[in-house]
Amino acid sequence: VRPPAARGQERVLELLPPTLTRDLKGWAADIAATFAALRLAPTDSNFCAAIAVIEQESGFHADPVMSPGDVLVTVVLSPTEAVTAS
Repeated sequence: VRPPAARGQERVLELLPPTLTRDLKGWAADIAATFAALRLAPTDSNFCAAIAVIEQESGFHADPVMSPGDVLVTVVLSPTEAVTAS
């Protein structure tokens, strides 16, 4: 029996957009590991939501250039950090 993270990684691989051609296994592993670490339900809906945000915010670039107005910057930074970043 495969551990839940491995099953999650396999499912994420199936759900990644067909236009993504680089480092599929790395993205799938990172997404599944994040879900496991945060104890998020590994559902198709949750995986798809995470994939959609990654695609929208970074275009699946591992280290995208972010500006203070980007959605992820506002979500990730504390209110104090967001003010200082702008």
